[in-house]
Amino acid sequence: MNLLALVTAAGASTRMGTCKALLEFDGLRAFESIERALRAAEPAARVVLITGADDARIRAALVGSDARVECLHNPDWARGRSGGLALAARAFPGRHALIWPIDCPRVLPATVQALCARWSALGEPARGWLAPAVRADVRLRHGHPVWVGAELLSRLEANGPDQPLRALRALAQPLAEVVVDDPRILEDFDAPEQLPGA
Repeated sequence: MNLLALVTAAGASTRMGTCKALLEFDGLRAFESIERALRAAEPAARVVLITGADDARIRAALVGSDARVECLHNPDWARGRSGGLALAARAFPGRHALIWPIDCPRVLPATVQALCARWSALGEPARGWLAPAVRADVRLRHGHPVWVGAELLSRLEANGPDQPLRALRALAQPLAEVVVDDPRILEDFDAPEQLPGA
């Protein structure tokens, strides 16, 4: 599989009070945890951090890290997350991608492997959308990261940078899911009180 992962890490992290990409979990910074999970699924994965407010700090952290990660800086990061993804769609034309918010850094490698296997089985559809899901009571709850087909990604430019990524779901063909045993797909670390052990 030709795995391109776009990790959205451009926000100012004002509620968290510090750069979320550099938060540590079990001895790994958030971007390192994500990179490690991706390498477990596909050793040759191309991992791209979409940076913004903390671009300089993230690049400095990469110098001393074993993680093989590229940075793509979005100078207009304040206008919205989708702007950075539209920038990536232009930088990697015709590519589908696994979109991974930095707010959700602890997803298990087995979940990434399940997502990659399912995406491949679907034929890597140009308009596809594939999300992980966990069973919560009698219903499914969907989380991150998500596979998005190349054609859907190309539509982000027209949607505008402030439109959420989920706006593309209505256009997805197919709109698919893979059920996993990993509640970490639902994590969304946006403030200190949401962190493990807080």
